[in-house]
Amino acid sequence: MESGSTGQPKPLDYAPASDRRRWGRALRRFILATVVLLILLAVRRWGPTYWERAQLLYWQHRCAIYVGDPQQEPALGFSPNCWREYTNGPVREPGGRYDGAEGTGDGPSNSMYFLHERSKDGMSRIVAVHAQRLSTTRLPTDPPDVLPVHEMAFDYNVAGPMSWITRYGEDTGGTSSGRNIYLGPARVAKVFHGQPDPVDPSRFTIRYELDGKSGVIEGWLETPDSLRLRVRDGPAKEFNLDE
Repeated sequence: MESGSTGQPKPLDYAPASDRRRWGRALRRFILATVVLLILLAVRRWGPTYWERAQLLYWQHRCAIYVGDPQQEPALGFSPNCWREYTNGPVREPGGRYDGAEGTGDGPSNSMYFLHERSKDGMSRIVAVHAQRLSTTRLPTDPPDVLPVHEMAFDYNVAGPMSWITRYGEDTGGTSSGRNIYLGPARVAKVFHGQPDPVDPSRFTIRYELDGKSGVIEGWLETPDSLRLRVRDGPAKEFNLDE
């Protein structure tokens, strides 16, 4: 026996790892597998919902910045693509489904005259204004001085924009209202795409022409959830003096 020996056998260098190390590796693998499984289940459960929500938020942004050509009239039944994508499709939510925005004014005879984000008292709203042209037809037997009479039936929708956790109009319930504006007699009446006011974030304007004479219809948020529309000036003003 060698000098200084304790009489105990020397451990082999290739002895197996301790039980603690083996159990530690097994536990880490179990936790990793569990996390991966939970992520896959979450993606399967909520992935489609939030993918659709991401798409709607994109179209909402396009609606918020949309501006029509101020020199062009909307075609009959016109709504921009962003508005159709934003409002027409059903959207899944955890625990149920709901349809797109209600009371949006879309219809075969309605055209969109204004769509943009406006704000009042620091609260943003998506403002959509549709209108139907109501014009009398001049008969061949009418005297030359008898002109067609033009009127606009406006329908407007105001609602808080959706977010990742709220739907369109959820924080306000959304409001939909309207009014008719009498433009008056004219051989040719034109009403153009509305424009957001560059100074006042609550206002917008819609330009019109009656036989080449221009005027402006203006709208604004009186409160974050109510909108007012009136004839500001031009040839139609005399028919709308009670505003």
